[in-house]
Amino acid sequence: MLNLHALQDNHNTNEISTSVLVHELRNPLTILKSTLQLIEKKEPNIKSIKYWDQIDCLISDMENIMCCASESSNFQAIDVSSVDLFELFIELYNNFKPFADSQGIKLIMNINEDFSPILTNFQCDRGCIKQVLSNIVKNAFDATVKGNYISIDILQCSHENNTNNILISIVNNGAPIPHDLLGDIFSPFVSHKLNGNGIGLALSKKIINLHKGDIKVTSEKKITNFTISLPFDDDLILF
Repeated sequence: MLNLHALQDNHNTNEISTSVLVHELRNPLTILKSTLQLIEKKEPNIKSIKYWDQIDCLISDMENIMCCASESSNFQAIDVSSVDLFELFIELYNNFKPFADSQGIKLIMNINEDFSPILTNFQCDRGCIKQVLSNIVKNAFDATVKGNYISIDILQCSHENNTNNILISIVNNGAPIPHDLLGDIFSPFVSHKLNGNGIGLALSKKIINLHKGDIKVTSEKKITNFTISLPFDDDLILF
């Protein structure tokens, strides 16, 4: 039986082991998928058996976990270019707004237009930053129910007082993160969600660290707040 706590404790020295594990799991999983497809082709009626369709769902879940684990283990660099973050935030909002409306969850976005000169020419990896923001927003949807809200805000964007960074806040008033998990929430294989694999936030932290930024979370009874700080100096050094 896979010991997730052991994997978590030894993550720094086990990145190669994770890659090997994913590789070794992928082969039998591919054979399993092929075998099931062959069975369905020869016995079409088997699809009518109760719970048969859940096998495909479980295989998809396994593939997703393996993909996330592989990304977390191998992700070492970012591809920085000039990015219109203002446009990215609008895109993010438009991506999630239909789902929010369908769930009765209020999705809010606040961006001060005075920040536009910095946001429209921001040095970062666009795909990676969107992945981080999307992951946190998805987690917020998992925690919220009809009548709750999710707010995406840019709180600060200034060169003043030695604060060469933008401060992004993603807040929701859904179910809080258990207090005993807060300290390890960005560690691999730590998740408070029933079917969570604990990879998404670990990868998010890795991406933000590669941008020389910081990501933090607070979670009280009524408010959970993920805060991302990203520098906007011109000499972003890649690791």
